[in-house]
Amino acid sequence: MAFHAPLPHLQGSFSLNRFQNALRTEDLGRSFIGRRTTTSTMEIAQRELDEGCPHGTLVFAEEQTQGQARLESRTWNSPPQGNLYLTLILRTSEESKWNVMMSLLPCSALALVAACRSEGVEAKIKWPNDVWAENRKLAGMIARHDGLGNFQLGIGINVNSEMSRVNTINAISVKEAAGRGIDRETFLANYLLSLEDLLKQSRERVLQMYTNEGLFKAGDKIYVHPHERGMDQPGYPAVVTGYSSSFELMVLNWPNTGDRTTLSPQEVSARPQ
Repeated sequence: MAFHAPLPHLQGSFSLNRFQNALRTEDLGRSFIGRRTTTSTMEIAQRELDEGCPHGTLVFAEEQTQGQARLESRTWNSPPQGNLYLTLILRTSEESKWNVMMSLLPCSALALVAACRSEGVEAKIKWPNDVWAENRKLAGMIARHDGLGNFQLGIGINVNSEMSRVNTINAISVKEAAGRGIDRETFLANYLLSLEDLLKQSRERVLQMYTNEGLFKAGDKIYVHPHERGMDQPGYPAVVTGYSSSFELMVLNWPNTGDRTTLSPQEVSARPQ
């Protein structure tokens, strides 16, 4: 598939040629739409979906003015500082859409961990859909679908930012964790290749890998924050017991009732104690 992007808008920044040379996927990223600045790559992706873009289309921006986050009350800080802000479009079959619905975010998080490792950065998945390094947030992602097998995977990755200058609390970039600048084109190509491979794996295999790469391990003490209270309110303590087959976090409410509970990412967030 051909790359298509408004090259004058990207000149001097993200190199399409280097990205194309590094890309080894079959479909993901083979159709490329780039912008210098946009409100949100998710908005462009929705228009592209409506107009019939191919599976694997990647929408990229150097800057987002209204980057979307997992919770509608928040936005993703997206300054033009050499990071990766993108939305990937996936078109799936009727038979596979339910498995993709369950596995897309876990596969994306695992692929990002692998891309970080290729740069010498030890990263972990902070349930449900963040990637952390050195106990700080490095990336976040969201997924949307239309029920017909069409998905938008939105990703924000702190690649080359100096987060201390962005006024973002508890955040880190790949550059800061690695101690050197990162070639975004190669990093993105590595991420897409890993994601394409992971999406072909069984859900059982993905769950095993997700459990191994999770920041929260069985026995860890965490704080659970119900969304209805807000993250600025104290969470309740719990002990992790594992992950369910649908990638929900299973905990023991402690020291309150002692009941075992399965947490939904639509209802709560979690942080380490």
